[in-house]
Amino acid sequence: MSPLFHRLLPGLRWTVCLLLCATAVTSPADPGQAPAEGPVLRSRLSASSYTLLPGQCQSFLVAVEGSGPVRPQVRWSLTGGGALDRCEGEAVEYRAPRAGGCTAVLAASLAGAAAPTVSFAISVPADPEPAPELPPAVDLLPLLALDPAERDQGACNNCYAWAVTAALEMELNVRYGIRDRLSIQYFHSIYRPLSRTDPADPCGANPASLVTDLYRADGKLVPWSNPHAEYRAGGYPRVPAAGGETIGLLPHYRIEQLSLHQIATHLWSDAEIIAELKTRLHQRKAIIFKLGGHYAVIVGYDARDPQPANHAWVVLDSLGTSASRPGATYRLAMDRIDYNHQDGPGRFSYTFEYIDPLLLRLQPEGPPASTITAERTELEEGEPLKLVASVGGRPPVRYQWLKDGQPLAGQTGSILRLPAVTPADGGAYAVQASNGTGSAASESLRVVVRAAGQPANLTLDPPAATLGAGGSRRFTARLTGLGDGRVRWSLGGAGELDDPEANPVTFRAGRAAGTPVLTARAQVDPALAASAAITIKTLDFNGDGSADVLDLALLAGAYDAFRGDPHYLEAADLNGDGRVGPEDAEAFLALLELRP
Repeated sequence: MSPLFHRLLPGLRWTVCLLLCATAVTSPADPGQAPAEGPVLRSRLSASSYTLLPGQCQSFLVAVEGSGPVRPQVRWSLTGGGALDRCEGEAVEYRAPRAGGCTAVLAASLAGAAAPTVSFAISVPADPEPAPELPPAVDLLPLLALDPAERDQGACNNCYAWAVTAALEMELNVRYGIRDRLSIQYFHSIYRPLSRTDPADPCGANPASLVTDLYRADGKLVPWSNPHAEYRAGGYPRVPAAGGETIGLLPHYRIEQLSLHQIATHLWSDAEIIAELKTRLHQRKAIIFKLGGHYAVIVGYDARDPQPANHAWVVLDSLGTSASRPGATYRLAMDRIDYNHQDGPGRFSYTFEYIDPLLLRLQPEGPPASTITAERTELEEGEPLKLVASVGGRPPVRYQWLKDGQPLAGQTGSILRLPAVTPADGGAYAVQASNGTGSAASESLRVVVRAAGQPANLTLDPPAATLGAGGSRRFTARLTGLGDGRVRWSLGGAGELDDPEANPVTFRAGRAAGTPVLTARAQVDPALAASAAITIKTLDFNGDGSADVLDLALLAGAYDAFRGDPHYLEAADLNGDGRVGPEDAEAFLALLELRP
């Protein structure tokens, strides 16, 4: 049957119906009709007058009472505004005109009766809020946080979920000023059949109402940016997916109320339906649009052309981008739709739905708080690194990963992934999370990367030292097998370090004898450490219990002698470098001056 015939068919039906109704009202009674005690038509409703809102539907019912070999047919007639779904039968549905402001009389009679026997008076007041003057074009697409390349359902037949989720995203922006993407994958994780006819998984043909039903029962909307909440191309793995990855639920939007409304298009003309859809779009309501078995979203219209044949709906789809769908959208001519066409009784080829209301219980304002988790923090070169941020606070949340306090280019998701690390990737990682209120950085998580085939090793030069009281010595840490060569020094015992993070570091001894221990730890892996034992000598070279000019004379006698030389005096080698030289003399004199 051609599309043109489909468009003419409703008009032909109305023509036949009106002729039958006119015949029922104007035809004279049959001279051979049964006397008055035959079948009688009575109302099955309690009232005979009704007041309906513009566009409201109401069913009217009558009953044929009495006996007879043939049950007479009931005929209906309508005067005034509105429309009927049929003109015969014991029940009809009446729809008030969309604009209101009219009265109508609905009458029922038995076939062949001279006058109606049951009638209903219907009053439809004008809408107290006159219809707005609609602009020639509406574009709601900027309200969505849209990535056209990622708006692709792939092999999964979950177009219904994409359509409803887009409408929820738009309502989130319109009602709360929040522009955020919501997770399709999370809907997969909470999917369950609610009736025996529902598919076993979300990739089957489902109605749009199932999405709102499940979200209402679950009570949460989860952002796409949450850990593991992005859509998995290839369709439906139930969550947890392979590898045990669960979708992060922090942050999320808590649902207080959520409803889906269908625009009842039957008994309206195409012009009335187009006007209703335009009005909803002008109110910034995305229209969840089902054509046949596929769902999409009407996000605007363009009626600027003087020729109505060129007026079109702007439709957002979930089939990715192509030449015919740049930006994942396409134009659908308004006059190419038979809005009231039915595939069967009560089965309309096109349906139109919208979200109203979406009420949320938002988390309090405040900067987000975040923590980092990792499967492993000690890696070999070439292994993958994965860090996951868990963020509490009001969404939407933006992420920026840091390494050693510096931003990492391109790392702005809730998960940091490095497919193959090198020793240079070792360091302290943190995530800076921000929302509309502020930002905050997490505690750092240290990652250690060891070079392939080379165990990490830390040695000190010298590994031990002996020096006199007040003397100084430089120590160097040599770190291999790690990409980060930085160390942090600590001292157990008396003495001073010039800079705990310098390499080499200078140690200065105190004025008393002792055995302090100097330790270096790799900053990237504090468990990797090395220590040097230090012996501090006194200035009493001759052992007479005091440091005086006699000890100075011994130092002078050994001056410029090296270890192994017969004139070398180990006690006078205050800095332990194997030579009694100027440094030892300076240290001795400096401490001698400080003595009481």
